[in-house]
Amino acid sequence: MSELDKVASEGNLQDIPKMLPMLPVRDIVVFPAMVLPLAVGREKSIRALEETMTGNRLIFVVSQKNLQIEDPTPDDIYKIGTVCEILQMLKMPDGTLKILIECIARAEWTEFKLNDKGYVEVGLSVFDDITDKTPEIEAIMRRTVSLFEQYVKLNPRMPMEISISVSNIQEPSKLADTIASHISIKNNEKQSILEATNPEKRLNKIIQILNAEIEILNIERRIQNRVRTQIEKNQKEYY
Repeated sequence: MSELDKVASEGNLQDIPKMLPMLPVRDIVVFPAMVLPLAVGREKSIRALEETMTGNRLIFVVSQKNLQIEDPTPDDIYKIGTVCEILQMLKMPDGTLKILIECIARAEWTEFKLNDKGYVEVGLSVFDDITDKTPEIEAIMRRTVSLFEQYVKLNPRMPMEISISVSNIQEPSKLADTIASHISIKNNEKQSILEATNPEKRLNKIIQILNAEIEILNIERRIQNRVRTQIEKNQKEYY
């Protein structure tokens, strides 16, 4: 765990600067507590990454509303994204970059400006996700974990180890963000979870989504069983 990640996990976020370079991303929503690779090819983004690598290695990652926009304006990106630390950066032969980021804290951009170095900087308001673990929060967390375990069992694309690691998370905010990052839902739904800055509201939103996804997965399973039974019946009749 990096020093900045320790700071964030303790709810003390004053070490995150008020201004950071911006990295707009397409077709992905990045949550705190994630570690993931990204490919970067746009000129402004490359300049932003090269600049922050000479300093604190922090960058503000935010999703685009329209994936087709090549040079996003303030109207083309969401207001809430994630402060991330660059763990590794590799320059490819074609000039693009591959980076590994560790996501630290959700934040809202309040200022958007193109600086004289050719990349966009944003002013940030960082959210503190610390929540008291009341009996009600504990009950919501248990319900969320239970539903996620059902979801993993029903979804053949999900490794079973994920539900084990999730069940060991004790912080409401981290639990919500970790589960949200693994659910197979549309990006606008994930963005709505990211924008729920209150951990309790975020968990309740995830519970609603998991209930709906479990119902869909159960229907898919019933259809598959029905089709399989019909195929076996047809094969028997053929023979």
